[in-house]
Formats: sequence, C-alpha cells, structure tokens
Amino acid sequence: MRPHLDITKLDESQQAILDKTLEQFKRYGPIAMVSSHEIQGLLDEEVHELHHAVHSNDMSDIRAELIDVAVTALWGIMSIDQGKLDWPKED
Repeated sequence: MRPHLDITKLDESQQAILDKTLEQFKRYGPIAMVSSHEIQGLLDEEVHELHHAVHSNDMSDIRAELIDVAVTALWGIMSIDQGKLDWPKED
C-alpha cells in the first residue's frame, strides 16, 4: 500500500514554489513567455534537469528540480491567463 500524504502540509510545498517564483521575478523581471513553443522549450529544459537529478537519486536535487518545473509551468500559465502569448499581436 502506498503511503498517504498529509494534506495539511500542502502550504509548505506551495510556499516553496511561490518563493522560487518570486526569486525568479526579481532575477529576470516579470517578463512573460510569449509563445507556446517558448513554454515547451523551457519546460523541456527543466524536465531534462529533473531527469539528471532522478538519476543521481539525490532527493534534495530532485525536489529543487521539481520546484523549477512547477515554477516554469506556473509562469507559462500566468503568461496564458494574462493574454501574453503570440506577442506582438498585429492589429
């Protein structure tokens, strides 16, 4: 039987993703991803790094890479939700 997760710990995991997102905003600025291809490329890069971490079997590295994947996905979702893809749009 698989172990169960403690849902009361969800906030801790979400906070790690939020903290990394805000760190990236400070580092790069609040720039949007501008195409679905950019989102895919950045996610592919992060997933590739996750593969390396999994092969190393270092839980700290795996966790860090999972956070990077989540941050990249969140950034892509924000870019879509705020209508920033396919910039510049021609009028």
